Amino acid sequence: MDDFRVVGSLRREFAAYARSLGATQDAEEAVALAVSEAVTNVVKHAYVGRSPGEVRVEGRLDDSGRLLITVSDDGRGMVPRSRGIGVGLGLRLISYMCTDVTFTKPGERAGTSVTMRFALDRQEPPITRLRRSGAPLG
Repeated sequence: MDDFRVVGSLRREFAAYARSLGATQDAEEAVALAVSEAVTNVVKHAYVGRSPGEVRVEGRLDDSGRLLITVSDDGRGMVPRSRGIGVGLGLRLISYMCTDVTFTKPGERAGTSVTMRFALDRQEPPITRLRRSGAPLG
């Protein structure tokens, strides 16, 4: 996948979805930025050295009324950075925009899923940590 047009399209679609659920402007902007960064990571990194694939983005309200958005792909999975320095700027931005974010490797399948949770009133402080669950990444 090398078509960055999908980034803007999905960013606008999920920002509009957040707005339709009553998100504040700050929450809508947080959703837009986090979705944009997560989808950009798929476009830039997921299918390097392999046939282009797809990006899947799903959104729904969780039981506590927060917006849950999952961005997933069937790419190569998260690969350690060649410079050996933590996560990139995009992942840090995502973590600052969400109330919770989880990165998972879906079992035996290739790929990565990023699940982001947003407070639609944006009154909760953003998290400052990343969390893994499931099978080890990378």
